[in-house]
Amino acid sequence: MRNFEQPQIEDNGSLKDGKEDGKLSRRDFLKKAALFGAAVVLTPKELLAQQMKSPELSDDAGIEEISHFIARHRETIDYARLWPKEIPVLFIGERHTVKADKDEIIKNLAGLKKLGMTHFAMEMLREEQQKIVDDYSAGKVDRGKVLEIFKQGWDKRPEIAEKYMELLDAAKSNGIYILAIDLYTDSSEYGTAEFFRKRNANWARIAESILQDKKSRILFYNGQSHSGYNKVDDSANEMLERAGIKSSVVEFSGGEVAPNDAYFFVDRVAKAAQNLKIGGEKFGLRIKSDDDVRGMDVVIHLPQIEKSDR
Repeated sequence: MRNFEQPQIEDNGSLKDGKEDGKLSRRDFLKKAALFGAAVVLTPKELLAQQMKSPELSDDAGIEEISHFIARHRETIDYARLWPKEIPVLFIGERHTVKADKDEIIKNLAGLKKLGMTHFAMEMLREEQQKIVDDYSAGKVDRGKVLEIFKQGWDKRPEIAEKYMELLDAAKSNGIYILAIDLYTDSSEYGTAEFFRKRNANWARIAESILQDKKSRILFYNGQSHSGYNKVDDSANEMLERAGIKSSVVEFSGGEVAPNDAYFFVDRVAKAAQNLKIGGEKFGLRIKSDDDVRGMDVVIHLPQIEKSDR
């Protein structure tokens, strides 16, 4: 399994790309080297290095294609490469009912702080609740008052609400400012596409204000439908992009979800990992950046957990 952006090229120019002999056919090489009329010709090793730099997968791929890609191109996870210095915003798309997604960020917040992370923006907190969060960080209100926000507003199952609280506490203990960003209405408008866009626009507005300070770096922690590329109408990251603010989008796969229904791409990744008998591995897959419609830039597959271990 390779590290991001660290291709391993054989001196003999071999490439494990699905061909039985592990090498490009002469016709494929000539085609990819653009010898049919191109002015610039790459050597075999230069061409292979270019190919191996960042192999990418379409997120509309089926399980068989995903399996082939995982077997050849899965990569180790390094958040420093996922969130390079020139990108001020990282969107982490979670599954709201999956504890493993939250544990992954809890375990990595200290490292993310070292990468310059200054703000932790949580979909689970409404903008109007910012003062409560600030008072908790300052020791003016007790933990139970914030925990109640997660219990009442998100998931009444104690273990999920507690995980959100652990996330918030991890950010607090690492000196990362916690942002309450969401909007809410108790009217029927809440479930509409128009209000969904309003919520995303509110997140983008808050981020634009904070990023006036060029030293700021924001990690958004949100449901997967809020970030992506034309996945929903006006994703939060696309709104920021139109404002000239770069971001990366990551989604989680695996964890304690049994991918019986492989409709969603992240579930197809988990199913493919099961088929390859590597469901217990953590790895990353790059998604094609030239696909106009895609859910993410990178999917992180988390080690799968048996139901009995939930």
